[in-house]
This record gives sequence, structure tokens and C-alpha cells, in this order.
Amino acid sequence: MKAKGLFGYMRNKPSNWDFSCKRISGEMRDSIDAVQTAMKELEGFGYLDRVKLGSGRLVHTISSSPYIGIEPEIEKSSLDRYDIIMDVEDSLYS
Repeated sequence: MKAKGLFGYMRNKPSNWDFSCKRISGEMRDSIDAVQTAMKELEGFGYLDRVKLGSGRLVHTISSSPYIGIEPEIEKSSLDRYDIIMDVEDSLYS
């Protein structure tokens, strides 16, 4: 199973569809391990988001634009280590 094929399969299902690896492997004629590997690949690239509910079930959200919901890492400025104090009288806008 390729992640691209799984992506297409999941995109063509209704938004409330219950995805299970066992069901997908039966319909796609692939092993459960292959389906799980493809899901992990989609998740790793940000196309799939899986949230585990308290009941143990998983809710899958698939997106055509990767990294949805993942915040970018922002580097700190080199000026963050300095305390910059500015008096109002020194301001250009006073």
C-alpha cells in the first residue's frame, strides 16, 4: 500500500466515515501493517491527523494541504537575551 493510494481512498469517503485499518485492508486488499505504515507516513507529512478519544477510538482528519494544525517552530531573536529599556523621551514618536 502506498500512502498516496490511502490518501485518495480516505479523501473520497464522507467526513463522518469510520476508518479502521482492518476495514481498509479488506477493501484495498493490503495487510493491516501496510495500512498502518501508510497512515503513519501521511501523519508524518501532515496530511493526516489522528486524535484518540477516551473510548479508545481514533478520529481521523485528512487534509489536502500538509501540516494543518502543526505550529511552525519560531527561532528566538538574538536580541532576546538583552534587556532593552527605552525612555519615553528617547522615543521617536513622542
